[in-house]
Amino acid sequence: MKRIIFISILCAIFSISLSAQQDNENYYYHQGEKVFLQQSADKIFLKFVQNANKEQIHFLINSNRSVQLMPNTSIDGNFIILETNTKDNVLSTTLVKYFKTSPLVISATPMFLYNEVLQGLTDEFAIKLKSTTSYIQLHELAEKNNCLIKEENQFVKNQFLISISKNSRMNAIEMSRLFFETGFFEFSEPNFIIFNAFHSNDTYFDEQWALKNIGQNSGVSGVDIKAEYAWSIALGTNIKVAVVDMGVDLTHPDLQANILLPGYEHPSSGNRNGAPVTTYDNHGTPCAGIIGAIKDNAKGTAGVAPNCKIMPARISTGFGSLNSDWAAAAIDWAWQNGADVISCSWGGGSAYQPIIDAINRATSQGRAGKGCVVVFSSGNNNASTVNFPANLSNVIAVGAIDRCGIRSGRIDIVSNSCDPWCVECQPGSTYGTALSVVAPGTNVYATDRQGSAGYNTATGTAGDYDCCFGGTSAACPHVAGVAALVLSADPNLTALQVRNIIESTAQKVGGYNYQTISGRPNGIWHQEMGYGLVDAYKAVQAAECYDGNEPIVTGSIEMNTTWN
Repeated sequence: MKRIIFISILCAIFSISLSAQQDNENYYYHQGEKVFLQQSADKIFLKFVQNANKEQIHFLINSNRSVQLMPNTSIDGNFIILETNTKDNVLSTTLVKYFKTSPLVISATPMFLYNEVLQGLTDEFAIKLKSTTSYIQLHELAEKNNCLIKEENQFVKNQFLISISKNSRMNAIEMSRLFFETGFFEFSEPNFIIFNAFHSNDTYFDEQWALKNIGQNSGVSGVDIKAEYAWSIALGTNIKVAVVDMGVDLTHPDLQANILLPGYEHPSSGNRNGAPVTTYDNHGTPCAGIIGAIKDNAKGTAGVAPNCKIMPARISTGFGSLNSDWAAAAIDWAWQNGADVISCSWGGGSAYQPIIDAINRATSQGRAGKGCVVVFSSGNNNASTVNFPANLSNVIAVGAIDRCGIRSGRIDIVSNSCDPWCVECQPGSTYGTALSVVAPGTNVYATDRQGSAGYNTATGTAGDYDCCFGGTSAACPHVAGVAALVLSADPNLTALQVRNIIESTAQKVGGYNYQTISGRPNGIWHQEMGYGLVDAYKAVQAAECYDGNEPIVTGSIEMNTTWN
């Protein structure tokens, strides 16, 4: 009897739910079925004319006290999301009408949700003519409903994008339904802007300004490596990155699935598979996390190349020092065991031939002769001569910038104050003629040794991450991760081709006077920034269509051991 009552209740609930959906006018047709959307009661989506500038948009937002820019978003491009003070559909409707009166606004609509994902409704919908429908019929229908046939799809014949007038009584959802119900079209569906389409669900992703800078902590929006966009093309799959460092926490929940064992430790210091040993061996775990922390596991952070595999190697002897011979051996171990990329966030002191020879072997014999991509940090000396081994011509030397696009530690530029920890806690990035590119290197969120071990001594899972890892040590693994993305987009590229791609696609940030310099074939360059801030998205795009005609990169060895 109880079971019958329970089933009856479920049926009643289902009936009520179905009835509510039928009353919901926020639906469109997809493959002949109705797709119902939930209207947000407190968010409004605005699309602006192309020539609207940020000052005009700010003025428009501030003209109405009932709204503000949605938190963690910025004015970037010609779309914004506004948030109302209360969840009130009537207020939202009133505000939509208010913003439509602005000449800056092309369309104003409530935001919609589908499967808990926010999407903004544009003024456009896409249609495809049935074989029995003529263009004249489309034109007459569009004209009758005050719509504009914007363009035919460049790849699909008889598929068109239609826009509606701002003064129309219908939005693009309603208009797409009207068109579909004529029976003239194979489909008629609204064009949405899907938010966080590339977003990671990792707990601290919003703090990872290096991957997506939306102005967190007064930074400059857009000063980042464009990781989200790059992930739409490549994730580092099938690429191995050796982290030659102080060892990596092998059981870290945000790393473990991406770690390849056995790792490396010099025979004279034990055999712990590349794990940290002493209380000082904290440096390698954040470096590994920046490269390859697992994405979308609802934990911690996301790595630049979240599907790559990490090969851990420990070369430290305690107290933050390294053994040069162990370092050379670890580089040889890495390329001989299949590493595609070798990340080295260390350097300094005088040149050591075994290290040079090991790097030469890795870049010439690694990857079956295509060469390993070897990445080094430039140093944290705030000096104008890049440290050894980063000064070698066959490695990528990486400097560090802050979230404003300024060389880390450069205190004579006022905008550096946007990142207040830069000067106090983050040393100056070393620069000079051997510098290749720069990458984020101040207050970088990264994996830390678990619990009270590591830089963050908090106990429990709170201590598994560090908010403030920095210097060129943080910058180097960002570029190593980008190299992994590039190789996963095209695994046949040589090490030199990868370097050329990374250098030639770099962003010219920071307001520096980049110039054409003899012997630097990959674009304009500056001694403090190299070719600029690494751009993961452009790099993987370039990798997909690389034609193999690379210029010759000429480097210089500047002999001038610390962890950077």
